[in-house]
Amino acid sequence: DKPDWKEDFCYYQLHLEPELAISVFAPFYSDQIWLIRQIARSLPVGFKLYVREHRDMTNYRPRTFYKQLKTIPNVKLIPPRVDLFELIAKSKLVTVITSTAGWEAALFGKPVITFGSVFYNVLSSVTRCEKIEELPQIIKNSLVPRNNDEELSNYVAAMLEESVDSDLFSLWCIEGADYKKIKEGMQQHSAGERRQGA
Repeated sequence: DKPDWKEDFCYYQLHLEPELAISVFAPFYSDQIWLIRQIARSLPVGFKLYVREHRDMTNYRPRTFYKQLKTIPNVKLIPPRVDLFELIAKSKLVTVITSTAGWEAALFGKPVITFGSVFYNVLSSVTRCEKIEELPQIIKNSLVPRNNDEELSNYVAAMLEESVDSDLFSLWCIEGADYKKIKEGMQQHSAGERRQGA
C-alpha cells in the first residue's frame, strides 16, 4: 500500500525473526500477526496501522504471512523502500516490540508503545504494554500531547556520559569477566583520551 500522509496512522515496524529482541525480551509477543491484529483493533476510529517490513526480512517470510496481514481491515502494508524516518515523523504513534525504531521515534518526540523489555522504556513518552487488554487505554493516553524535550536531552547526555568504546564480541567471550571493572577501565581510558584531545 502507498502511505497517505494526510490520514492519522500508527506505525508498526516488523521485526527480524528469529531475533533475541523477541525471543528473550518479549517472549509473550512473538506472534507478530496476532500482535498487529490487537494493535489495529485497539486504535481510535479512523486510524490506520501502517506496517512496514524490515529490510533484512524481504524474501524470507512466506507470502501467506502478508496475505494474513492484508485481511486486517485498518492495516496498510507499507513497502520497505518507504523511508523509515518519514514514516516515524508523520505518524501519530509508534508501536514496536523492542525495535530500535521505537528509540528513533522517541528521539523524534513521538509517543511510543513497546511490548518488551528495552532500554528506552524509562522515558515518559514510552509506555510498555504488559497486559494486552489495557492496550486501548494505553493508546488513548499516549495520544495526549506532551513535551519531554528536557528529559530526552538529559537521558541522551547520561547515555553518552556512561558509554565507552568497546569490542562487544571480545567482551562476550571473556569467561567469568568482571564487567564493572572492565567498564571502569574503559571509562578511565576514554577520559584520558578526551583530556589529551582538549
